[in-house]
Amino acid sequence: MPERKSILASIWNSAPLRTLLGAACLLGAVVSPAAAQKPGAGRLDDPTLSAGDLKIEARRATLLMAECFVRGGRSFVMNFIAYPAESKQARWAWGQLGYHRWCLPDANMKFSGTLLRGALFQALYLRDFGATDAGSFAAVPVIDYAATYRAKSDKTFESAVGQSRFGDCVVRANPVTARSLIRSKIGSPEELSSFANLASALNGCVTKGRLVNFSRSALRGLVAEGLYRLMAAKAGKTVSSNAIQSLPRDAVAASMAREAGRNRSKAL
Repeated sequence: MPERKSILASIWNSAPLRTLLGAACLLGAVVSPAAAQKPGAGRLDDPTLSAGDLKIEARRATLLMAECFVRGGRSFVMNFIAYPAESKQARWAWGQLGYHRWCLPDANMKFSGTLLRGALFQALYLRDFGATDAGSFAAVPVIDYAATYRAKSDKTFESAVGQSRFGDCVVRANPVTARSLIRSKIGSPEELSSFANLASALNGCVTKGRLVNFSRSALRGLVAEGLYRLMAAKAGKTVSSNAIQSLPRDAVAASMAREAGRNRSKAL
């Protein structure tokens, strides 16, 4: 039987999700009784789709997965985003999220830690502040993004902080369009229009002398992080996470069951 650590690493390194799902079953991963129906893979297995359409469907499936994680394992989500996305510690935190196997779409989908982090921030924003107008963030103090991360000795730390500051800058420059972007359907005309309307803010926030090349998925994720953190700061909420130690499977399952119970209570 494959080791759990190597299984979770395989999905992180862009292995097909189907491999992890089968292995998770072998490992006896516990399914929460309150878990919602598994996110669908959309049209990812449709052989008639073009390469461009497949990318859009993969982005949508990643967001559905992130929304499922936020509903069923928020404390594990907050633990994950406390680390630079491509750090060794984030890989370990993904191992904890990986126990929520019902959230993984059954499709040959690939993603990086950076794209997962961005999708999680989108899901957090839509759940906590999606119905709230952004307004202006002029009165919101500067956020110390270095303090939002643990694992400050990791080689990816400085890059992660710089990206977070970039997203913050874009949102402050054009909060209305930033909100429209995160609320838009992935791959829709509204999303394309929002990206176009953010062009000035994006260019204005690039550090002079630096060449930046982000995909739409990455940009959407950075804007989502800036929007979520600024909305939280404006509302006087602290975005923090207590470090979750490496737990045995039974302990993780028990924690997940408690979170599922809390979500059930909130829904009643």
